[in-house]
Amino acid sequence: MSTIYPPHYSWPIYASLSVALFIALMPIAGWVHDFMPNLVLMAIVYWAIYRPDVMGLGTAWVVGIIHDSLTISMIGQHALIYVTVVFVINSGSVKTKNYAFLEYMTWLTLFIVFDVVMSVFFNRIFQQTEFEWQVLFSILGGIIIWPWLYVLLNYFENIAAEKQQ
Repeated sequence: MSTIYPPHYSWPIYASLSVALFIALMPIAGWVHDFMPNLVLMAIVYWAIYRPDVMGLGTAWVVGIIHDSLTISMIGQHALIYVTVVFVINSGSVKTKNYAFLEYMTWLTLFIVFDVVMSVFFNRIFQQTEFEWQVLFSILGGIIIWPWLYVLLNYFENIAAEKQQ
């Protein structure tokens, strides 16, 4: 039986996605840019696992279209990636919350690799850009950032749950 949350309990989701989109818009130069993972994807993965009632296919698609509209990427690129990731999570492969943290790291790494491969594919086919091997550093950056992001999002989720009661 799934838990039904009141609408005001969803603020951590929208706040974290807004901050992740804001960070995606920030001009980051140098080696930090190479290691910067797709924080929007990472937030979507967390919320799709812990709050699938709010982070469904429609929300992932809207967030992807907003991400595409705000950045210079092709419209629909991030939307397709986010919807595919949420579909895999909601299909039952990653749905259980009882996984060990290392298993979440494995799934997240696979999703980040999928994001990098699809982004390189879209950029190569539709924008005629060359492959830059530095994009592979974002996978390592995601592995490094995930534990901290997990703790932060879990903290905000717990605050919202306490305020709800």
